[in-house]
Amino acid sequence: MGGVDTLFDLVVNRPFESPLSYSSGGQDLKLGQFVKVPLGRGNKATKAFVVAKSLKSNSDYKIKNILPVDENNFCLSKDYLLWASWLSEYYLHPLGQVMAHFIPPAKKSKKVSVKVEPLKKELKIEYTLEQKKVLSDISIDEGFGVHLLHGVTGSGKTEIYLDLFEQCIDQGKQVLCLVPEISLTPQLFDRFETRFGKGAVACIHSQMTPRQKTNFWWEMQNGSKQILLGARSALFCPLDRLGLIVVDEEHESSFKQDEKLKYSGKDSAIKLAHIKNIPIVLGSATPSIESWNRAQEGKYKYHELKQKAYGQEFPEIKIIDLKKENKNPALPFWMSEALYVALSKHLSQGQQVALFLNRRGVSSSVICRLCADQKMCPDCDISLTLHGHKYLLCHYCSYQEPYKTHCTSCGEGKYEPIGLGTEKVEEDLKLLFPDYPVARADRDEISSRKEMEQLVRDLEHEKFKILVGTQMIAKGLDFSKLSLVALVLSDVGLNVPDFRSMEKNYQLMVQMAGRCGRRKEQKAEVLIQTLNPKHPCHSFVLARDYIGMAQAELPLRKSFHYPPFYRVAFVRIQSPDQNKIAELSENLLQKCLQLQSQFKAYSSIEILGPAPAPVQKIKNQYRYLLLLKSPKSQLIQKFYKHLKSNLKTWWPERAKISIDIDPV
Repeated sequence: MGGVDTLFDLVVNRPFESPLSYSSGGQDLKLGQFVKVPLGRGNKATKAFVVAKSLKSNSDYKIKNILPVDENNFCLSKDYLLWASWLSEYYLHPLGQVMAHFIPPAKKSKKVSVKVEPLKKELKIEYTLEQKKVLSDISIDEGFGVHLLHGVTGSGKTEIYLDLFEQCIDQGKQVLCLVPEISLTPQLFDRFETRFGKGAVACIHSQMTPRQKTNFWWEMQNGSKQILLGARSALFCPLDRLGLIVVDEEHESSFKQDEKLKYSGKDSAIKLAHIKNIPIVLGSATPSIESWNRAQEGKYKYHELKQKAYGQEFPEIKIIDLKKENKNPALPFWMSEALYVALSKHLSQGQQVALFLNRRGVSSSVICRLCADQKMCPDCDISLTLHGHKYLLCHYCSYQEPYKTHCTSCGEGKYEPIGLGTEKVEEDLKLLFPDYPVARADRDEISSRKEMEQLVRDLEHEKFKILVGTQMIAKGLDFSKLSLVALVLSDVGLNVPDFRSMEKNYQLMVQMAGRCGRRKEQKAEVLIQTLNPKHPCHSFVLARDYIGMAQAELPLRKSFHYPPFYRVAFVRIQSPDQNKIAELSENLLQKCLQLQSQFKAYSSIEILGPAPAPVQKIKNQYRYLLLLKSPKSQLIQKFYKHLKSNLKTWWPERAKISIDIDPV
C-alpha cells in the first residue's frame, strides 16, 4: 500500500455510531494502527485507530488525509481489535470510546528501556499435595480454559501463580496479573520482584502518574518486561505474546467499572483469554457465586485448596452480641469489653491488631437533636459525613463545608455527630492505647500509590501496632505480626437492598479474618461485633462454610430470576429536572412495553421499575432506574438498541439515558 492513497475507516474518542473515512495520504498503514487525524471545522489533530478498509469512493465527498505517522504510533493486533469490538457490542459503548483506553497517557519517552531477564532462582519451595495437584492440572499449553482456584486464605495461591508465571516466561511469553485494588499492588509487586528480579515487573493502575504508566506500557510493548501487574485498566495494555492471565480476588466488585465504559474487568479478561486461546486463572478464598456455579456446571475447571500452606492454624472466630454486652462506661460506645480485653492482650504480647469498619470519617452524619434537621449535600441525595470535627464532606461529589454546631434550620439547637466512622475509631484507640501507634487506611488518609506503599512498609517494619481501615485493608495484605482482627460493626451492609448482600458480607468477613494468623507459630483470633448475631451470614462465617452459603443462596437467586440464572441490566435515566424525570421514566417504560407487544422475541424480558436510584440525586442530576432481566444477555442488548433507535424523535436533549450490563 506504500505510496498509494487508500481509504480507511477510523474511530475516534467520540460518541459516534459509525466510523469516519480518511485517506492514507500515501502512507503504508495497517488495521489497528494508532494515528492522528484532522477532525471538525478546525481540523484539530485527534487520536484515532484504523479499523477497516473503507468501502466508500473517493468521489463521494472531500476526504481528509491521515496525519503523518510518528514514533508514538503503534498497531493493535487482530486479537485486540476483535476484543475491542466485543467490548463495544457487549457493553453497548461506542467503539472509538472503547479503543481510547488503549492509548498510553503520555508521549513515548526517548530513553530506551533495557530488557530485564527474569532470574532463574533455585528456590526450594515445598509445595503441599494440594498445590502439586493444582499445578499438574493447569497447563499453560492447553489453550483456552477458565480455572477457578478456590483456596482458603494462606493456602498458597500466590505460589501457584508464580510457578505458572515462570513456565510462561521460560517459553518467551508474557503474563498479566489483575488485582481489584491498588492496595494489593505493593506487596505483590515486591513478591514478584523477589522471585523474578528487580525491574522484571511492570505495574499499571489509576494512582500512577501518566509518565509511569506510559513507561511501563511501552516496556511491555517492546518486550523489556514480561510480567504486568495491575488493576482492571491494565487489560488495555496490548500484549501480543500474552500466555496467561490471572485474576486475583476474582470475586471483588471493584473489577467492575460503573461509569462511561461500564465493563467487568474479570469477564472482559475471560473474553480476551478466549480470543487469544490462552488459560486464565480466577483465584479467591471466597469466589463469586456466579463463578462457583459455573465450576459446578463444568464450564470452569475447579481447583480447591482446603489447607493452609505452612500448617498454620485457622484463627478462632468469635461473634460478640452487642445487645447483650454489659456496657463499660469507660469504653467508647462501639467497643465491647471482649474487644478491649483482646486488644490489650495481643498488643502486650508485641503483636499487631487490625480493626475494620466500612465507613470513613468521624461520624456518618450530623443531626440537630432539637428539630432533627440533618445536614445534607445540596447537590446529592446523601447526608454529609463529618471529618476531623472540622468539615462536612459528600462522599459522592466531594462537596465540602465547614462544620458549625449551630443549627441553621431551627436556629436554636446544635448539630451533633451520629453514627461511626474510621476516624472516630482511630481517635478513641489513641486515647485508650497511647503507647501503641495507630495507622488509618481509608480514602481520606490514603489517596496515592506512594502513600499506600509507605503504609505497607511501615506496617511490615512494625512502625504501627494498630491498623484501622475500610475495605482497603480487607484484601490480600499479609503482615506477619497481625494476630487479631476485629470487625467493629458487621451489620453495615447486611440489610441493604441488594440480592448479593449475603454473598458480599460473607466474603468481606472471611477475607478480613484471613488477614491474621498467617504464621505457623501464631495464635490468632477474629472478633465480629454485631447487633444481629442470629443472621445466617454469621453462622456460615463461624463454620467457614462457603459451599453452604452458596447452596443456600442459589435457590433464592433462581426463584427471583437473578444471576447466575438470569442476566440483568440497569437502564439509567438522568436529568437535572426533578419535576420531569418521573414522567420521563414512565414514558420510557411505556415505550419498552410497546416494543414487547410488537416483537414476540422480547416477551421473555422482565422489566421492573421505574424507581428512583438508591441515591436519587448526584451532582445535581436526578436518576431513575429500570431493571431488565433475561435468560440471555444478547436479548437485552438487542432490546436496548431497538429502544434507543425509537427515542430520537421525542427524548429531551438535557436528559440522558445509559445502560449498565451485568451491574454489581
